[in-house]
Parts: sequence; C-alpha cells; structure tokens
Amino acid sequence: QEPLIRSIYPNFGPLSGGTRLTIYGDNLNVGANISIFLDNHPCELFDDTPRLANEIYCRTSESHRAYTVTALRLQIDDTVRILSINYEYRTDPSIESIAPLISFESGGRNLMIKVREKHIKPNFIAILSVKNVYTK
Repeated sequence: QEPLIRSIYPNFGPLSGGTRLTIYGDNLNVGANISIFLDNHPCELFDDTPRLANEIYCRTSESHRAYTVTALRLQIDDTVRILSINYEYRTDPSIESIAPLISFESGGRNLMIKVREKHIKPNFIAILSVKNVYTK
C-alpha cells in the first residue's frame, strides 16, 4: 500500500512555528521511518498522537521570513510523496493587552489576550512565562 497525500489544514501559521499541521491522505500509517518538510522546513511529528491511515499531525518549525510554502514533502521509509500546497508563514502576533493583570497564587485564572493581527484564530493557545511573582 502506497501513501497518498490529499490536503493539509490549516494553510497558515506564525513565523515562530509551532502550528499543529494536519496532513490528510490515505495509507499514512504504513512504514516505520517518517519525515515531513514544508519546502526546506522540517515539520516534527507529534509523538503523543497515533499515526492514522487517513491523517497525521506535525508541528511546524520556524521560518526567518514571511512567505508561502509551495511543497509538502512526505517521506515514509524509501517512499517520497510531494504535494503542491499554499501554506503561509505569517508575521507572529503581537500582544496589545492582557487582562486581568492580577491572578491567584494557585493559578487557574482565565485571561483575555488581545492581539493586533486579524489572521490569528480565535482559539489560539498562548503560553505565558512569568518571571517575577509578587505576593503580599
């Protein structure tokens, strides 16, 4: 059984990478060794999700410039498949505001994060790093 690539989702992501890319096709669970590239950018397989016959997931790597990727390269063992695509690396979002600015020491507080860019999905995930914690 030969693997076949049909499509990808989503068709854009930030320059910093990290987008969970879904690759749709047939017989994607055959073979042992797999590598995926968007042009020359590696897309790392998610270790915690099983490879299904009709879809696989990878995490995009960063790009140093905004541009449109034109080819997805999938290699499973010695078989190589190339799909013409239009995946856009877009400017990273910049945070305009975060509210509230005070939280509980135990965490668990919902935050409203407003970004300037309109191309960011409404359900994107932000990872915040707290450098200084002040307690009274």
